[in-house]
Amino acid sequence: RFRSVIEEGKWENRLHDAMRAEGIRLMLHPDIVVGHKMHYTFGLYLSQRYLYARSYAGARVKDAPLHIRLAYGAVAFLLPPLLFFRTVQRIRAKRRHLDYLVKSLPLLGIFVTSWGLGEVVGYWFGAGNALSRVR
Repeated sequence: RFRSVIEEGKWENRLHDAMRAEGIRLMLHPDIVVGHKMHYTFGLYLSQRYLYARSYAGARVKDAPLHIRLAYGAVAFLLPPLLFFRTVQRIRAKRRHLDYLVKSLPLLGIFVTSWGLGEVVGYWFGAGNALSRVR
């Protein structure tokens, strides 16, 4: 039913939007745990967060006027502390893996900064070829 949307090669939010537009209700089940088996080096993970964020932001404002793009990019500088805080809060609320959380805080800070910069660049300069470089 949504094959054409999937074949666009865009992110899952595009599929979710298409499903909602047809009246399908999406639900979150916090008891479902999903794993990810791809192994990243530090540099690869850092670049993938940047590229994903640039692609996402660039797509959001693709046809927006310059003043909107500039405003979104300026606000995106607030993303790193917001993402950091939200991530820490969600993990703390589950009361699991707190030892890993503490050990990962420096890396988390670096990764959310990469994400934020990706969004700033995406809003200000567009997606470029970022989507084609995401693995």
